[in-house]
Amino acid sequence: KGFLGESFYTASNPPYGATFTYFLKEKYKTAKEKRQDAEKAAAKKNEMGAYATLPYPTRDQLREEAEAEAPSLWFLVSDAEGNLVRQLPATNNSGINRVTWNLRYPPTSLPAENANADDNPFDGGPNGTHAMPGKYSVKLVKKVDGKYADLGTPQSFNLYVFGADKMAAQDRATLYAFQRRVAKLDRAISGAVSLSTELRTRVRAVRRALRETPANTSALLDRADDLDKRLGAELRALRGDTASISRQEVPFPPSLSGRINNIIGDQFTSTSLPTATHQNDYTIAAEGFAQELTKVKALAEAVQSLEREAEKLGAPWTPGRVPEWQDQ
Repeated sequence: KGFLGESFYTASNPPYGATFTYFLKEKYKTAKEKRQDAEKAAAKKNEMGAYATLPYPTRDQLREEAEAEAPSLWFLVSDAEGNLVRQLPATNNSGINRVTWNLRYPPTSLPAENANADDNPFDGGPNGTHAMPGKYSVKLVKKVDGKYADLGTPQSFNLYVFGADKMAAQDRATLYAFQRRVAKLDRAISGAVSLSTELRTRVRAVRRALRETPANTSALLDRADDLDKRLGAELRALRGDTASISRQEVPFPPSLSGRINNIIGDQFTSTSLPTATHQNDYTIAAEGFAQELTKVKALAEAVQSLEREAEKLGAPWTPGRVPEWQDQ
């Protein structure tokens, strides 16, 4: 349907996973909604001839209403040992509501905000590793006025993964432990890539600002050029040579993130033990990233030092810098 439009009829599949159903007699309202309901009730009484007025809210009350966190509901999923596995946002609507857990741990990176599923109908977004088969429990909690409270009692359910019954318990535990190790490394590598990209953006912004600074900035510009090159080399080590990849030039060595992504792709629905290739890829990626993480931390400190020097010279403000000011 993503390519044939309305000429090809489709309907959504039932959500995959464990579906939790709950009923709310009334939604939990914000202070603003409560005030507006009281105002409507007072106005209705006046229409009937009765005298009823409400004072106009003060400026502080209006500000508190604007800044207050809206009431929210959450499903907390725990394993048989009581360890929290997943926190799922639930809708705060009156009536019958449903939330489905996809039987996975949280993803190692945050999904894009306001993502449009029509952009790529085959993109399922980031996903975590499968939870182990076994007994789980779930409870519904609310957060109102900054305080958490349970709603109802926890409910138990059994998680079954098709094909897991053909594996020995020890093999399932080995697969689970390997996938969790891969997820931890994926989170760290993805974070290092994002941080390095952000640092490079900040360096280039500082370089622009230094060219607009009424002072001799040649030495700082040289430092900025050097940091830009070093960050480019770091990104190539972490995520690969994007210039060569975009031109489909082969062969090129796999990057650290590429090795981990290959494992995650192969293991996404796997109930088999990790292969020797997966284990070798993990070992190479883990050893390589231990070295690259040290470089990323050093680069972060170097960028902050460059920003401090630019601040001393009064360079135009750039993102990531804390401005300094003293009345003279």
